[in-house]
Amino acid sequence: MKHLFIINPVARKIKGKVEKHIHTIETFFSDKHRGEFEIYVTRWSRDAIGFLHKYLENCEQTLRIHAYGGSGTHFEVASAIAGFSNVELALYPMGKHDSFLRYFGESNRHLFSSLEHQTTCGTMKVNFLSSASDSTMAHVTVGFEASCYQSGDVMAKKTGLPDGFCFKIASLRNLLTGTNINQKYKVELDGVTLDGYYTSLFISNTPRTATNIISADCTELTDNLLDLYITPSLTTAELIGLIFAYSSGDYDKFTDRIVHYQGHKVKISSEQAMCIAYEGELFYDDEVEVEISPQAINFVVPTERGSL
Repeated sequence: MKHLFIINPVARKIKGKVEKHIHTIETFFSDKHRGEFEIYVTRWSRDAIGFLHKYLENCEQTLRIHAYGGSGTHFEVASAIAGFSNVELALYPMGKHDSFLRYFGESNRHLFSSLEHQTTCGTMKVNFLSSASDSTMAHVTVGFEASCYQSGDVMAKKTGLPDGFCFKIASLRNLLTGTNINQKYKVELDGVTLDGYYTSLFISNTPRTATNIISADCTELTDNLLDLYITPSLTTAELIGLIFAYSSGDYDKFTDRIVHYQGHKVKISSEQAMCIAYEGELFYDDEVEVEISPQAINFVVPTERGSL
């Protein structure tokens, strides 16, 4: 097996420490002759996608890719390798949210930071959310919630304030300015029409999206289904209550205001530009189509015993 490390030099826990991380990896592999490895430091956003497309063209051996970065890096690497049976993916919590890894619980977070565990443990096949242009292992958000994520993220970077607090402030500000609230959408889930005026639409492969935020309570990585959560149009007062419960992780307090569906493919469009977030990556478009790719990623699951 060969190991390939993709390092994002501007990730929160890597910025200013790239050489230190490279030295740690090189020292680890030189000790006890742990096998062949290679390191690639990305140069700009989405650089990993193009690099891996070329890298994998002639790769026939088993390759374990180690993604050193946050949700954006995880998003790029997963997008490039989905469907490759000889490629395995190890994710490291080096960013702000690391959304996908939160599925495995905070108590296991240290295992995902361990080179020993990430190079020796086994894998499990997990689902993947794919679209024509972009893909993700965790979730896709459309509408008000997506715009609040973006605004809150910008505020957190500028001020250094807690993410949850910034999300609440950004949400309240977007409410006051009317940003992406109660937009009219055309929605089709496995051929069933669900058109309407909605506040947010959440397509999920994992339940937890940030430190406290839990958008779904029954989403699984291996059920071969995507979960669609639709928030119908709400009044300003209802939205304020929802925002504070949502960002505090009190999912049970607003289940009656969100409609849950399951399926394989969902198409969402609008006459207005839609705010769309693939984990932490924000886009604007008038249409998005997402489908579940069953067991498309060979995902490394570190355990205390060193094997599954």
